[in-house]
Amino acid sequence: LIRIVISRTARVHVAITCNGEILLVKNWLARDTWRMPGGGVHRNESPKDAAVREVYEELGIKLDSNKLVALDGGRMSVDKLGYRYESFAYKLDKLPGLVIDVLEILDHGMFKQLPPDTQPGVDLVVARLKEERLL
Repeated sequence: LIRIVISRTARVHVAITCNGEILLVKNWLARDTWRMPGGGVHRNESPKDAAVREVYEELGIKLDSNKLVALDGGRMSVDKLGYRYESFAYKLDKLPGLVIDVLEILDHGMFKQLPPDTQPGVDLVVARLKEERLL
């Protein structure tokens, strides 16, 4: 049921990088794959504002929306359903202390190399981050 609801919403992903690593999470919905933090866009909320809010809710990191870099957007297919999304990048000079929402985020880590159980499409984001010198 939750996948049907998600398929009708707009979502955001944020590629947070620091010192040549990317921050990935495993959440309650997709506990078997590493993915970028993010979530749903509320009604009358811009994707940038949603990205800032979601990262703060999940990880306790306060992002400056003016420093978010738009990467791409489109439609992602998951379980024969899909959802609209926009991806952003955010480069940190230093990783702040994280305040993890343990009800939503089951695991997190900084990675130089993507683990084998990473969500499809994250590798394309990483390639783009390298092209843009954001990773």
